[in-house]
Amino acid sequence: MSGASRSEVRDFLRDFKRAALAGQDQTKFEVWSREKNRSALPELGMTERKRDQCLLELQPEDYCAGPLPDDDETRGGHVWIFGKEIHGHLVYIKLKIVLEEPYARAQCLSFHEAKSRLTFPFQE
Repeated sequence: MSGASRSEVRDFLRDFKRAALAGQDQTKFEVWSREKNRSALPELGMTERKRDQCLLELQPEDYCAGPLPDDDETRGGHVWIFGKEIHGHLVYIKLKIVLEEPYARAQCLSFHEAKSRLTFPFQE
């Protein structure tokens, strides 16, 4: 796994949150509608609003890996992996910023229970 410095992670999270909050009066996340992502919310006892709040509250200590090349070469760009414990479940979070001049879009590609162990290089 590739690693970023704490300041690079902080910069990514700042840019991700800025893109997410660029909407008029609401948070704008593009959350991929995959079965894993859809079923995770009720399994975690969360609403979409709580998920979005969780994404906005991510900190460098939640960082696991990235930037990594997107595994779908047709999309290009890089993804960042984070993890967060929610109601006793470790949640795998994959984020991306898509740059489309003159805007940036905040994308959440994955938000579901982790299938394997995650490492957190900035947690003590």
